[in-house]
Amino acid sequence: EMPPLDVLSDQEIAAVVTFVRNNWGNASLRPTNMPAIDAATVAVLRRKKLSPEQVYGDRQQLKAAAAK
Repeated sequence: EMPPLDVLSDQEIAAVVTFVRNNWGNASLRPTNMPAIDAATVAVLRRKKLSPEQVYGDRQQLKAAAAK
């Protein structure tokens, strides 16, 4: 079970995202122009308070952009 993300610091979330992006073959799938995730980026994204539907929509847009 995944803990709520408010338990993790912005730096910890950035570290997890970076780890996932760079392992299990994900690095080769990532667009070369995709910026790194740091604590400041996580802080900005947290303040947006996106709904699950908004996150899903954003993921679909990223997926479509990566396919180009």
